[in-house]
Amino acid sequence: MIERLREEMLGNPRFRWGLALIVALLALYAILVLRDSARNARATAVAPQARIAALAGSAGEGEQWRAQADRLRGLLAEYDTYVWHDVTKAQAQAALQDRVGEMLARAGLRATELNAGGGIDATAATPRAAATNPGTDPVRIRARVVFEYQRPALATFVRGLADGTRRIGVERLALRTMPAPVMEIELFALYRPPGGAGR
Repeated sequence: MIERLREEMLGNPRFRWGLALIVALLALYAILVLRDSARNARATAVAPQARIAALAGSAGEGEQWRAQADRLRGLLAEYDTYVWHDVTKAQAQAALQDRVGEMLARAGLRATELNAGGGIDATAATPRAAATNPGTDPVRIRARVVFEYQRPALATFVRGLADGTRRIGVERLALRTMPAPVMEIELFALYRPPGGAGR
């Protein structure tokens, strides 16, 4: 049988070409398989090295996160000093009215109207936040003041709002010019009930 195949190969050129083509295809297939396995082996070897390099690069980030956490703790402590802490909301409103009166006097202004009242949850826009911490979320207390408009005195008054630890914000400014120039300002402060009391 081997002799017959040998004779067929020597006597038939098409058989020789076909056999050569089959051998070439097998060699090409073997090359492709070897190249893929080499690529996979290289990727398998590189993956742990890349992970080690990434971990080594992020090793210093722990210090960064600690610094960030310290900075945020400082900002929260600073925010807590701006929030008004009175026993009741009524006391906070009275303190706000007194403080606004003092600032008006310091600026040389005489109020034709000054009253404090009304309080809404500062977290009213986020009911989920209010539900997680009921009774301890800040309450926005308001004051309304009306006085004769005097530009330099108004600047002094507005600058005074940011002075001190208890901050007061401006919610609305309105200038009425008829019959005489009158300034109307709505102010607010954040009040947090101690332990949820005073709501």
